Amino acid sequence: MSPSIKRAALVLGLGVALARPGAALPPGNLELCAHWRQAHGAEKATLANHLGAINGLTKNQRLAEAQPGDTQSLYRTADLQRLCRTP
Repeated sequence: MSPSIKRAALVLGLGVALARPGAALPPGNLELCAHWRQAHGAEKATLANHLGAINGLTKNQRLAEAQPGDTQSLYRTADLQRLCRTP
């Protein structure tokens, strides 16, 4: 496992740990979004898939599932950008 994938997994774990059930925007979103904006390749796809899943975003293909090493996100880029827009 590459260092960037390990870092993404650590950030994802932090985001899940900080997320409160029923919260409109989990507290970890700001940090996850910052990492997503700076990431590339598989790390960016992993972060995008996590952000999409915890925020209920729309998938590009309805029943698609993430695979290890994917370089494309399952979720719409425009939705991710809107989610990660700074206030």
